[in-house]
Amino acid sequence: MERLYAKDPELGFVATRMRDAATDLEESIDDPPEVEAGSVTVLIRAVLSLMTEELGDVVVGLSAGAEAVADGRDVYRESDEVAAGEFLRRGSPG
Repeated sequence: MERLYAKDPELGFVATRMRDAATDLEESIDDPPEVEAGSVTVLIRAVLSLMTEELGDVVVGLSAGAEAVADGRDVYRESDEVAAGEFLRRGSPG
């Protein structure tokens, strides 16, 4: 059957970009640097540690979002193929 689903390449592109972004971000996350900031050293270290943890959550979110987009693309494709099959089976109106 001729390819009827127009959004497939775009959704695949979005999913790939999200996966790539998650991978790049994950590879760039390091342990927070040791800092000396006098009386606020403990506070600065805690903030840096929290930011590192939150970046990990961003990676998880990007990965989950990429999978959701890819799954949505698959559902869209399957629905489109079923509808096209029904249309072809019934014949064009008129």
